[in-house]
Amino acid sequence: MSESERPYCQIKMIYRKVQILEDQLKKEHGIGLDEAIILCCLSEECKCQGNLANETGLTATQASRSLSSLETQELIKRTIDKTDKRKMIFTLTNKGKEKIKSITPMGIAFFVQ
Repeated sequence: MSESERPYCQIKMIYRKVQILEDQLKKEHGIGLDEAIILCCLSEECKCQGNLANETGLTATQASRSLSSLETQELIKRTIDKTDKRKMIFTLTNKGKEKIKSITPMGIAFFVQ
């Protein structure tokens, strides 16, 4: 294998590990990786959908789907922004705070492997 091909093999291994992590999250915690990343962002502060999409690198559609799923599971709640009635602000619920605590060890283990 040439030197120029090696980075792609490493990316392939990283991609596979990410797939395994997502499968574990779904199986053990009922959420996907996109949802876990959003929970992580919301654990730092409340945010609107646009900020979450920018911060996570998700498309607006991906962010919207993930937010809807998290809201259905009662892990987040939405409120109308007090200064801009067109904006929705998302925050973690107590259940969401517990979920982020429960999935954190799995995320840490991903980097230790």
